[in-house]
Amino acid sequence: MTAVWTRILQAARRYPSPHNSQPIRVRIADPDRIELYYDLDRGLPAEPYGIPFGHVCAGIFVELVAIAAHAEGSDVIENLRYDDMAFDGSDRLHPLGTITLVPAGGPVPDLDAELIARRCTSRLPYDSRTVEPAALAQLDVEARRWGHRLATTTDRPVVDEIVRINQRTLFDDIANPAVRHELATWLRYSHEEAARRRDGLSAACLGVPGRVLHWFVEHHTWWSRPGLRDVARWLYLRSMRGVRQLAWITGPFATTADSVRAGRAFIRCWLLLTAHGVAMQPFGSVITNPRAHAALVAAVAENQTDPHDGQEMTWMLMRIGYSPPPPRSHRLSVDTLLVEAV
Repeated sequence: MTAVWTRILQAARRYPSPHNSQPIRVRIADPDRIELYYDLDRGLPAEPYGIPFGHVCAGIFVELVAIAAHAEGSDVIENLRYDDMAFDGSDRLHPLGTITLVPAGGPVPDLDAELIARRCTSRLPYDSRTVEPAALAQLDVEARRWGHRLATTTDRPVVDEIVRINQRTLFDDIANPAVRHELATWLRYSHEEAARRRDGLSAACLGVPGRVLHWFVEHHTWWSRPGLRDVARWLYLRSMRGVRQLAWITGPFATTADSVRAGRAFIRCWLLLTAHGVAMQPFGSVITNPRAHAALVAAVAENQTDPHDGQEMTWMLMRIGYSPPPPRSHRLSVDTLLVEAV
């Protein structure tokens, strides 16, 4: 592998993924070209609404490779594939396409590649400040460049209702055996386990003591009991202190190509938030849980069609604001991302 590809992949490996499962794999085809794959064993197929986010994740990775390549003085030629992922198939590496580097003779204008390493998710309490309109306008311009639109609200009743929807979704998902098992697979209860495995959702990043998190998952039925459910709700809402603003993205989400494009738009918006010093946390469960998604759409009065029958969907929801620097999740090494000939 060339030094240029090493630097590009060193940046791109910081890509966000659902549950920090880090499913993207890379094969060095030749000095200028890589092949991309999605490791289906690291996918999240338990909730059908969540399956498109495999291609969203692919789009995120592809866009970060492009940004990092531009900083290296290279353009990219992408030959992407948009086949549906067969999570029950025997071939566990799903091909996503290829990316080829083309020398550009100098840095290509783009977002600052240093933002990739700075970007993070903050699940800490926020400090009640709202994001400057100029920063939000920049995000909306970026989203529209990809055919999507970004909307925000600081309306207190709406914000509080959506936070409650997210909290209810937590209980709803934990009560679903398939979703609960999938989540438990990616939870890392101790600092040592998180550092050793370098993937998944660490208790530290979630802001919950590891023993409490483990007990919550293993004894999930207890949390439906009066009193204990109130304690769990209080713990969750405590982490949402200071949340005064929510944002969501709506746009084409009917095909796998739409999902890849959505991922590219999303990561660029996230990097712009990072450039403005804005903290962010996606509320992914609200999107992938059908009942929660319907409640979200009703709460924000977003006009859209069903993604399976129409063209548009509100496919991303996030809290935005300002917080202290949060704990950082681990990432797999570049060597771990690499696969041999397939």
